[in-house]
Amino acid sequence: MGQRPRKSIVFIAFSAEESGLLGSSFYTKNTFLHLSQTTCDLNIDMIGRIDETRTTPDKSNYVYVIGHDKVSSEWETLLAKVNRNNPLVLDYKFDLPDDPERIFYRSDHYNFARFGVPILFFYDGMLGDDYHQPSDDIERINWDLYVKRANFIYSLALEVANLDHKVLRDKPLD
Repeated sequence: MGQRPRKSIVFIAFSAEESGLLGSSFYTKNTFLHLSQTTCDLNIDMIGRIDETRTTPDKSNYVYVIGHDKVSSEWETLLAKVNRNNPLVLDYKFDLPDDPERIFYRSDHYNFARFGVPILFFYDGMLGDDYHQPSDDIERINWDLYVKRANFIYSLALEVANLDHKVLRDKPLD
């Protein structure tokens, strides 16, 4: 679209998440960029399907957002700004303190958050029968929804990369 961000955006694919977040753990302890220079971590995992257990009427216009209330108080403002142009229902159910799945602690973003880097994790909520199974095939992706979610995340990344400052780090991690 001819837009170039003011700050660099680094894309990283980690391995060994299921074995204990080993890839992101190694990176955050041995990074070529000091974590104080890292503006944020936007983690994306499984954004193309619809949560079968979802009981709200917005089954095809949502994304779960994890970490919006941790490390930075600025996330809510940034998410709302981006959501005006790319409207999705931003569902924070996995950020509830009593979340039995403890999603905040189960993906690569956690290794950034524990070092004080503001994070957001975008997720479709698929913890169903085929989670981490061979049956979790590409044919099950809802491509229209995937594109909508990906465009939202892209717009947020661009917004963050064009800030005059780094995302605030004003909330200590419990």
